[in-house]
Amino acid sequence: MKLAADYFEKLLNDADPVEAVAALSAFWQPRIDSIAARFGLSLPEYQVQLVLIYTGELGNGGHAQFFVNRGVAYVDDTIAALQAVGLEALGDVLGQAEAVLAIAGREFAPSDAAALEMLPEVDAALLAYCRAHKDSILLPERRVSEH
Repeated sequence: MKLAADYFEKLLNDADPVEAVAALSAFWQPRIDSIAARFGLSLPEYQVQLVLIYTGELGNGGHAQFFVNRGVAYVDDTIAALQAVGLEALGDVLGQAEAVLAIAGREFAPSDAAALEMLPEVDAALLAYCRAHKDSILLPERRVSEH
């Protein structure tokens, strides 16, 4: 699907962060290939997608749900993504939750509570990250070559 340049700019600069991030990610959703490196996405798209997956799982069922549904395969990449988008504290919480998981059988409640308090910051941080990397997101949809 072709994405009009003016709509892309409006999403980045004039839309509510929640609306903008949801719309931007909806455009790259059809390109996601779960077996491809970085899901077949550009690095910024991949990092935003990982943060959206993590915070969605976290908000729905906490770290227990994240680890049950995703395992630990993407933990390092997700921590790196959280750091890249400016959510370092949330990355620290995920690292702590992974450490608790390694001790087997312990509850995730303390890190869940800390992480849930940070969720309101996520969309604004993701939108700022998308703005900073706009030359690397939605290239196929905008019919822009990578170079």
